[in-house]
Amino acid sequence: ELYGTHHVQMEPLSVRERMTSIMDRLRKNPYMEFQFFFTPEEGRMGVVVTFLALMELTRERVVEVIQNEPLGQIYVKSPDSGNPAYE
Repeated sequence: ELYGTHHVQMEPLSVRERMTSIMDRLRKNPYMEFQFFFTPEEGRMGVVVTFLALMELTRERVVEVIQNEPLGQIYVKSPDSGNPAYE
């Protein structure tokens, strides 16, 4: 039926869980492009949760966000890693 009622169950996304996920990825690769943290399949809510997690990690100085030139690629790195963009 076109106008029937449907219940869609959304999986809740947690900023804290996403922060942990980001840190796990950075342990394996301590210098990553910003865009690789986002999963299109999660939709707008996934983008928002991931962005908030990255901003919170930056605020807590757990990660650094780097952009070497205006409109250039954005990188996320662990504070103790180097800067491969300059190497």
